[in-house]
Amino acid sequence: MKIIFFLKLVLICFLGYLLGRWSHSYLNIWIGDPLWAPHHWIYGLIMIIIGFFYRKKRLGLYILFFGLGLFVSDL
Repeated sequence: MKIIFFLKLVLICFLGYLLGRWSHSYLNIWIGDPLWAPHHWIYGLIMIIIGFFYRKKRLGLYILFFGLGLFVSDL
């Protein structure tokens, strides 16, 4: 059961990575890369911090790993 949960976390992290790459490559160009819009890694960092505080709950881990994927996609 722990292996399935770990695979879910990896999948969620990968989905965050894919969304981050897509937003960097397509969404920023589509909306014209305005100065008022923060980069997606900032949203990822915020999600990592929120997920860290709620890491004892399953939803908190999902938020943490999705934010990690967003954050890593900009490196």
